[in-house]
Amino acid sequence: MERHADSSHSLGVAIRGALRHVYAPPVLYPHAGTVWYKGQRHNVTWDVSDPPVNITNKFGTSFLRKSNQITPLILEKGFDILLGRIEVTVP
Repeated sequence: MERHADSSHSLGVAIRGALRHVYAPPVLYPHAGTVWYKGQRHNVTWDVSDPPVNITNKFGTSFLRKSNQITPLILEKGFDILLGRIEVTVP
């Protein structure tokens, strides 16, 4: 079964009290048009060159996307988003 993976976008919001941000760094790989196959292992990489000082939650969850649709399939969760890379297995 082939799986398509696409990049996501970053966003930021202010939380009451100290200025804090939701940090969703831009994904470098996979990118639009990338095709993955069931059982393959891949590195998901993202740009962590400019994180905000105050991040609301430093633990990430990576979902499999097909075209512009996020699927309910979790590739990995609970990783430090400042690592810039995780290895995943395509479900």
